[in-house]
Amino acid sequence: MREFLTIFNLKEEDVIYKCFEEFEIRVNSQKIKIKISVDKKGSFRHSLNYHYHGKEQAFPYHSSTGSASTKIGAYQNAYYEIFSFYDENDDQAIWAYNENY
Repeated sequence: MREFLTIFNLKEEDVIYKCFEEFEIRVNSQKIKIKISVDKKGSFRHSLNYHYHGKEQAFPYHSSTGSASTKIGAYQNAYYEIFSFYDENDDQAIWAYNENY
């Protein structure tokens, strides 16, 4: 971390959050990356590199970012983000890339 701060000429308080884990899983044929980070306040955040959009969803894409008070909570939120809308039988569903990942 110190090297990062030196290269960018930053103080530790300038860092918004730190990414400390990244996973890649497969949901059928789609690879999804899950990033877990912690912000200045100690909240754990997750981010997904793809949004799921099923044909029955009212809105185009579900948000793929969120926060939790624990790392396990961030894992659970990521799981919920992926599987709460996912339907393996929906042949019209798409996975759209998350430009903010």
